Amino acid sequence: MLPMAVTSPQGKKGEYHMVKLDSLKTRISDSGMTMTAVAQRTGMSRVSLYKKLDGKVEFKLSEIVSLCKALHLSDKERDSIFFN
Repeated sequence: MLPMAVTSPQGKKGEYHMVKLDSLKTRISDSGMTMTAVAQRTGMSRVSLYKKLDGKVEFKLSEIVSLCKALHLSDKERDSIFFN
């Protein structure tokens, strides 16, 4: 599993949570959507989404919210992927 840091939703400087990138990639694959479709639904470019999924760039809270809506993630799934 490739974890990635994401800043705290409370915006506290220096607090980070690890994103379970493999779990997120699996959830995207299971959705049946293409990466282009996921990027469009979340307001990101495809290149930006790939950089985030490769762990090169952090997710913003607004992007996490958009991904949760696009992928129909439950609160439990969201917390497992982004905040635990």
